Amino acid sequence: MATDAVIVGPGRARPAGAALWAPALDRKAAVPVSRQLAAALRAAIAEGRLGAGARLPSTRALAGELGLARSTIVAVFEQLAAEGYIAAQPGSGYFVPVGFAAAGARGPDEPAVRVAARPGSGAGSRPLSHRGARLRELAIEPRGAPRPFQLGHADIDARLVATWKRLASHALSGRSRLNWDYGDPQGEPVLRQAIADYLAAARGVRCRPEQIVLTSGTQQGLSLAAQVLLDPGDAAWVEDPCYRAALDILRAAEARIVPVPVDEEGLDVGAAPKGAGTPRLVYTTPSRQYPLGMAMPLARRMALLAWAEAAGAWIIEDDYESEFQKPAQMLPSLQGLDRAGRVIYLGTFSKLVFPALRLGYAVLPEDLVRPFAAARHLADRQGSSLPQAIMTEFMLGGHFARHLKLMRQVYAERQQFLIDEAARRLGGALEMRPQGCGMYLTAGLPSGWSDRAVAAGLAVAGIGALALSALTLATPRPPALVLGTAGHSEAAIARAVERMAAVFERQPV
Repeated sequence: MATDAVIVGPGRARPAGAALWAPALDRKAAVPVSRQLAAALRAAIAEGRLGAGARLPSTRALAGELGLARSTIVAVFEQLAAEGYIAAQPGSGYFVPVGFAAAGARGPDEPAVRVAARPGSGAGSRPLSHRGARLRELAIEPRGAPRPFQLGHADIDARLVATWKRLASHALSGRSRLNWDYGDPQGEPVLRQAIADYLAAARGVRCRPEQIVLTSGTQQGLSLAAQVLLDPGDAAWVEDPCYRAALDILRAAEARIVPVPVDEEGLDVGAAPKGAGTPRLVYTTPSRQYPLGMAMPLARRMALLAWAEAAGAWIIEDDYESEFQKPAQMLPSLQGLDRAGRVIYLGTFSKLVFPALRLGYAVLPEDLVRPFAAARHLADRQGSSLPQAIMTEFMLGGHFARHLKLMRQVYAERQQFLIDEAARRLGGALEMRPQGCGMYLTAGLPSGWSDRAVAAGLAVAGIGALALSALTLATPRPPALVLGTAGHSEAAIARAVERMAAVFERQPV
């Protein structure tokens, strides 16, 4: 039988049969033999075992050698030709295109091509963009199983799960409004209308549905804002201390970070460093400063808005969990007070419902909608229609309002439970006071202690506390820990406080 594959080199050729590249085909496997053969050919070409210019066996000869129907071989060759791996030459058969360059390999008679290495490239290093180099240095922590006081968790009870399952079943039935095709990059219009109505009633936000772009959460909203508003080297003012992910996003965008200290009323632009210049944007958490927990009073909000209008700066308002504050204590959003169109309002359902939902929104001034929508489109075209359809029904059916009311009570009780347990077991080593409500609180440590050392000791004991100094940029503050209470049961909190007592006993006085 013929084995007429030929490797063509500079000035000579030598034959090579299918045995050089075709594996034993498993006729009992779930994968059809045609797909097995196609995969083997692709790999042989990509790895250089069939170099540029190699002629493949005739379809008749290969069918006989492998014991397959000739029509199977023809179909495989035609598929690979359509993909560009091989090319047909009338009267001569199929060849690997001469211009085909194998990645990291070459044919046995193919001359080596040397490529000049860029600075910084080598066996263990490959050149990256400035942004890529920054991203490579970013520490991404695996989540794993929840540990007591670890941030970023939520309470998920059986009622929420049952409701979500029922709404998901309805969304997947023929009776729903689920869009099975590509949709609007801004998000499903019905959900955007529901969000606009909700925000107007609950947060005093003034917007039309057309001003909303759905995101996968506040982090994507801030990332889109950085793309649209910042050039490398532009100044971005941030609260000090600040949400760590926000800092990472702005640094990855090559912004020049300017830390602005917060006081008992939150961000104060008047306290910005001398000579800081005018920023392109200011990032703030006015409803509940993260991580210190204070709310920005009305007078400070109005002063911030007036300053932004005069300076021509954008304000990123991260309203990450104001829904868990008592309604009577909530002030209107900055966006609702803004008359100059300087505020970008970010919200998320991932914290309010459950983290895996990955659904949030940005409320934008009119002139930013189009570039934001385009940036969202280029990132991943659009969010999934299924979670949007379920969330729409969750809101319109009244489930969202009931869920928030329940969680507001649960989180307030959980916070108070931690305060009581710490007072009972830790002998005043943690200074805690109720911080309204919410998913975490910040607790002061004795003067002279290192909060990073304490956090490291607690981590060894299986406790996920965050050192306040890890979120601080330039303004020294007394040592403290940021402790998440959401998603951790009272029993888990009680056991964790016992372990904390043992760690605290080993701290130097």
